[in-house]
Amino acid sequence: MKEKFLYINGCSWTAGGGLETYGVCYKYYKTIGMSWNTHRDVNWPKKLSQKLDLQLVDESESGGGMERAIRMTFDYILSDLDRAKETLFIIEIPTAENRIDLYSTIYDS
Repeated sequence: MKEKFLYINGCSWTAGGGLETYGVCYKYYKTIGMSWNTHRDVNWPKKLSQKLDLQLVDESESGGGMERAIRMTFDYILSDLDRAKETLFIIEIPTAENRIDLYSTIYDS
């Protein structure tokens, strides 16, 4: 059986930005006894991949903009077309005007 994937990209809303702060972690622990090592352990992409039983590829990043999400999604697809055929894509396109993707083809970063 082929492995199936869930590909996620977006900004802090998707990455779980804010869940990594001490105050938030402490409040969840004190009120409901919930704790985590990193915000990636409890963000919605992680929870969805577990529910759907898909291997998670989470390329979301706090501060990420539309150009970054589109570029990285195309890179993912073109790097392995067979894997892309077995992937469910969910891309959150942030529309904040102050987010600009600066990418160097020379340094590939």
